[in-house]
Amino acid sequence: MIIFRLLLLPLLLSLTQCSAATGTVAADYTAAQVADIIGKRHHITPCALGGESKEGKKSYVIADFEYRGDAIDFNRGRKMVIDLAQDYLVEFNRQVNPEDVYSYPFEMKDINIGIYCSDPLGKDYVDPYVNILACGNGRVSFFTQDPDNSLKTKQLIKEPYEEALQKIKEMQ
Repeated sequence: MIIFRLLLLPLLLSLTQCSAATGTVAADYTAAQVADIIGKRHHITPCALGGESKEGKKSYVIADFEYRGDAIDFNRGRKMVIDLAQDYLVEFNRQVNPEDVYSYPFEMKDINIGIYCSDPLGKDYVDPYVNILACGNGRVSFFTQDPDNSLKTKQLIKEPYEEALQKIKEMQ
């Protein structure tokens, strides 16, 4: 699945960049650079980047990353995806030209961060282990993959972002 996304990304970017305004291209470039920086900082690999533009400016960023390592429990996953999202947001706001985005500064509602989890050999985790961690649209979500059908996922947890932050604070 990760390989498919990596192969599809250049095609999608080439299609969208052909008709994109200069500001959008610059913001896309910044989003990609930030994904590389944040990925290195958090020891995960950027694997897909997307977003939405309007009026020739970037209005929303989606950044997905691949994590390879041991299985992640809910507490660790919650902290991991929120730390990543907050770090991405700060770095994006620091680097992006405000003229290249629809609204500035970007807020948490303007980004969507996903982490795709696999074991050290690259095999996706399946139920009951967490396969995807997501932070976006004001929520933190955890998904698992159906062991019998790799195309099916189910949501294990969906909690408001503020509630997830509170749980992290209580753990410290």
